[in-house]
Amino acid sequence: AMYAPVVLRFETYAVELPGVCRDYADAVLALPAANAPLGRLRLTLTSGESATQSDSNGWALVAHWQPAPPPKSAIELQTSTLRRNPAAPTAGVKTTSLADSVWADRMAQAAGADEALLLNLAGELAEGTRSNIFCVIDGIAWTPPLSAGVLPGTVRGWLLANAADLVHERRLTPREARWEAREMPQILSTAPPCASSRGRSAPAAGSTL
Repeated sequence: AMYAPVVLRFETYAVELPGVCRDYADAVLALPAANAPLGRLRLTLTSGESATQSDSNGWALVAHWQPAPPPKSAIELQTSTLRRNPAAPTAGVKTTSLADSVWADRMAQAAGADEALLLNLAGELAEGTRSNIFCVIDGIAWTPPLSAGVLPGTVRGWLLANAADLVHERRLTPREARWEAREMPQILSTAPPCASSRGRSAPAAGSTL
């Protein structure tokens, strides 16, 4: 089951697979569950209904599911005026305190974009509101280092550990991200290319990292 989302995205982006991988993908796609509606499930574990930890009456698990829109073959980014602060206590920590990201995402959506592109205080490329960013330059995928104030996404970490010949870290400028940026959702395994940045259109790429 954990590989089904990967197979579905390979199918969406028309990624060619070698023999045994193709056979496995076909077997997964033939399962009834593969044709079920896509959705997003968020699980949040809190210390209970009390406002303070001291008088909490136990733990509470909150589950929220909503239908997911079909994945796009390319996305549009809108550079946010909000900046990531690498020195903040919560920098690089995934918390439920999402006010900054929610605000940046709403501003991007209002501008007709799919995702907000966040810079840090130095004006360097940081991340999206819910994604890590990769810039493909001369065949190498570059992603900002954690010191730029980004979250250590799970797929980002896997790529750096297992595809070290193709994926590297370095500080990036918005200019470098203009046409070759890709978002990497922090819990998924494929990267839709960026179709436009700062409102200017770019040719959509067809490959998947």
